[in-house]
Amino acid sequence: MGRISQHLMRFLDELTVALAPLFAGRSAQRRWVLVQCDDDFDCYQVNGQNTSLVARGTPEELATRVKGQPVELRLSSAQIVRNLLTLPATSRQFLEPVIRHQLDRLTPWAADRVAFDYAVADGLETGSGQIRVSVVTTSLDMLNQVLARFAGSGVRPVCVGVDDEPLDRPSSVNLRAETGQEAHAALRRRIAISLIALLMCGGALAAYTTWQLATMQAHADAVDAALAERRAIVMAAVDHSANDQSGHPLLAAKTELRPMVVILNELSERLPDDTYLTELTIEESQLHLRGLSRDASQLIALLEGSDSLEDVAFAAPLTRSDESQRDSFQLEATLLARGSGG
Repeated sequence: MGRISQHLMRFLDELTVALAPLFAGRSAQRRWVLVQCDDDFDCYQVNGQNTSLVARGTPEELATRVKGQPVELRLSSAQIVRNLLTLPATSRQFLEPVIRHQLDRLTPWAADRVAFDYAVADGLETGSGQIRVSVVTTSLDMLNQVLARFAGSGVRPVCVGVDDEPLDRPSSVNLRAETGQEAHAALRRRIAISLIALLMCGGALAAYTTWQLATMQAHADAVDAALAERRAIVMAAVDHSANDQSGHPLLAAKTELRPMVVILNELSERLPDDTYLTELTIEESQLHLRGLSRDASQLIALLEGSDSLEDVAFAAPLTRSDESQRDSFQLEATLLARGSGG
């Protein structure tokens, strides 16, 4: 567990370093910047890329404008020593101890009396496998004297940078080490809380998805069971029908007859154009026809040649209609079974 905790803390530290510029960019949208100018300070209000000089004065005089609000303090570059170091890229995760070890030769002050910070100069060309680091140092005593002037004024510098950097962008360094460490720790806590919340939401979403899938699977199983039950009922009915012989003669008789479409097709081909049917019925194997024709007497001869009919005869005497000049007829015939006929 100890090794896992170490890996998690290392992951959080690296993630915090990676995300710090994003949070710094958000805080840079609207802020106050105090720039050291001899014994006084110029007070700038920064809103996005717009920077305006508001006032100049001592910390006490400026307190009425910025009291209670976080401000960024920029020291005069005359009190700053900058160094550009070229280091192996593999040392990126250990820059602070590497730089601290070289403070004696980088500054005119004793190592324990130096305030310093650094920033990786990614924009500068380096050789393969190397990085360049900008190291900013100043006298710790001088820094404490400047911060002491703000102690009783109510002005709270949260970052100490250098006045030679653009005011419309956050300082790349923070010489107030404890503030930078506090900010790093606070940001790491925010990221850790966000990750925990994200994991909890992911767990809840996974549980909900699992429940949904289980519900859908249960519903699918119920549908499958219902279908299986209906299928069993149908198969039982089919088996019962196959074993029940009572309806077979009638079914056999119906299936042995020629299809109705064949019969109708033959009637339409054999009946004259001046003949039309008003009624057609089938009772078992008997076909009954009623209709009108200009010469009904020839219908028997025409239908007797059919492959589907036999024993064609008039079922009633012909009657002549003076109005339509057609004979009213009633015919009956026997339907032939499939496979019979000429």
